[in-house]
Amino acid sequence: MERFKKILFSPLGTHDNPAAIRRVNELATDNSATLSLLGVVPEPPRLQRVLHRGDYLDRALSAEQARVETRLERCRKAAAEHAETRLAVGDPAVRIIEHVLSA
Repeated sequence: MERFKKILFSPLGTHDNPAAIRRVNELATDNSATLSLLGVVPEPPRLQRVLHRGDYLDRALSAEQARVETRLERCRKAAAEHAETRLAVGDPAVRIIEHVLSA
């Protein structure tokens, strides 16, 4: 079966879902498809940007990026070593759509 050529998986939420990762890997393998893992770090809300100094926001954003990168790495190891990983910052829905449209 070669129904899909490219598969995008974006682990949203706070917990890993091993069953979903296994299923995505199975789909990619069965279809000889390219698997992309996209992690999205939400931008701080506007009010938070107004109330906090830039260095505080930079540290918070860096910590969140590190958390998402670690999660993406776990997903990559669970799915397939050859899976492409990408990290984006912004609104998750917008970044996922941008990734799909650019592929």
